[in-house]
Amino acid sequence: MTNKLTNQPQFVVEKEPCERSVKQLVSMIRAYSGTYFTDDFADDVQIDASFQRLCYLKIGDEIISCMMFTCLDGRPHITAMVTRRDCQSKGYGKRLMGFFVEYVSRLGFHEIELYAWSEKTKPICASTQAFYQSVGFVVIKEHMGLWAPDMVTLKMRKTWGNIDYNMLAKKYDLTRSANIDILDRFAEVFPFEGKTILDFGCGTGNFAHALNQMTTAKVYGVEPSAAMREKAVAKGVDARAGDHTAIPFEDGFFDFIYMTDVIHHVPDLKAMFSEFRRVLKSGGLVGILTESHDQLATRFWVRYFPATVAVERERYPDIPHIIKAAERTGLRAYKTVATDEARLFAISEDFLRLAENKGYSIFHLIEEDEYQTGLAALREDYVKQAEISSAHGETLLFFER
Repeated sequence: MTNKLTNQPQFVVEKEPCERSVKQLVSMIRAYSGTYFTDDFADDVQIDASFQRLCYLKIGDEIISCMMFTCLDGRPHITAMVTRRDCQSKGYGKRLMGFFVEYVSRLGFHEIELYAWSEKTKPICASTQAFYQSVGFVVIKEHMGLWAPDMVTLKMRKTWGNIDYNMLAKKYDLTRSANIDILDRFAEVFPFEGKTILDFGCGTGNFAHALNQMTTAKVYGVEPSAAMREKAVAKGVDARAGDHTAIPFEDGFFDFIYMTDVIHHVPDLKAMFSEFRRVLKSGGLVGILTESHDQLATRFWVRYFPATVAVERERYPDIPHIIKAAERTGLRAYKTVATDEARLFAISEDFLRLAENKGYSIFHLIEEDEYQTGLAALREDYVKQAEISSAHGETLLFFER
């Protein structure tokens, strides 16, 4: 008699795909070569698998539906997905997608993206597009010639939300959720693997937690707020009390120090950079995410709350000032990267709720009538799902000891 439990597929995530799993994925893709996939796609997957991740459903030792994914532009990005030919039309693809959404949600994500062939490229691909739409993906852009001159490719995105706004700490977690794109940009300049890293001003530990999940680095946090530290520790982050005048680690302890949207809370940049220099190893780097005074004026919600610009420019040190302060302590300006990028989008429910709860501190610093007027306009555009255009970005500054 068959044990029904043995026929239940098991969901597995491999952060470092093993050879056996990659072989099974490649074999499944080859079964569709020339139809849903190009003839050389399986070879590309075999190469790419070494620096991406796999998740799959398996029964026993056999994979029946598999997905390869990475992180691009701050969200998980599916680079390949396939179900074994003899398991088609049994719902395994939808089940895998459901498990994957649950998995990335636990890591703090609320969007997934992928690229798929359009039926304009191959009529058979209409079924692929229909599948992704059936599990919540929408087409956000059509590309001509992205992979080949005669191929039409669809950029598709799935978005969801499950954030509770009942408590201030959860509001903070939303406004400071881990943007993996920022971590990727840091890693392009300073690879994290095997390094000792400090998240300065770590808050509730979202970035440090994400790094601990994604890399082999040893990540510490420093945070002056006891309430914030408590939440970071609950996520498994080694978060310690400290501030810009006293970082509780010995000299030359860290390979890399980063801070994300924190510098405008620091009253004495010279003291901070002096402490950074002290606890950095020789050749170590500091990475700072902030916004220039020009970038502060390009935030999309400035159209609703224009009074925030002048207030923020008083709070945020501009880029030349930051560089000068660092260099005065003996750090060397290493690299500056601006992330400005034009995009179109609609107001999300997450952002509307954040604004309603004054989840950004700036909303507490403008006049109440200006805030209420802006909030009313924001709600109106949310209801209409009006198309918003923005070219806002941030600045990454790197300094070397």
